[in-house]
Amino acid sequence: MPKTRPVQRTKAWLKERGIPCWVVEKYIRYAPGDPRKKIRPGERQDMFGIIDVVALYPDYICGIQCGSGSGNAGHIRKLMEERREESILWTSYPYTKLEVHSWRQLLVKRGGKRKRWEPLVTVIDADDLKGGT
Repeated sequence: MPKTRPVQRTKAWLKERGIPCWVVEKYIRYAPGDPRKKIRPGERQDMFGIIDVVALYPDYICGIQCGSGSGNAGHIRKLMEERREESILWTSYPYTKLEVHSWRQLLVKRGGKRKRWEPLVTVIDADDLKGGT
């Protein structure tokens, strides 16, 4: 199986469930003379700095931050502390939530060798962001 990014896995997972979604993060390539190009060719930029995918669930609109399973706590900290104002802004509108999809490989059958990708989904709504950190 070709290597896929967490955003691609989330998009496929939502599509399987019949939930319309759009990737809203973008890739910005550095110009040829830019000194940052020596370090890396470009960078990814999230919508509002917090959202990779927007999904239209039947009851609400969801902004999703995607990542690996090992980065779950870091993504939650990003939404709850580092980018708190942006998270509060997003969840202040009616029928909106934030989710963190942290992808990890789990065994298909106990004791077996075959694995499948599964997301650990953490939902963050306005009530979670009200308390101080």
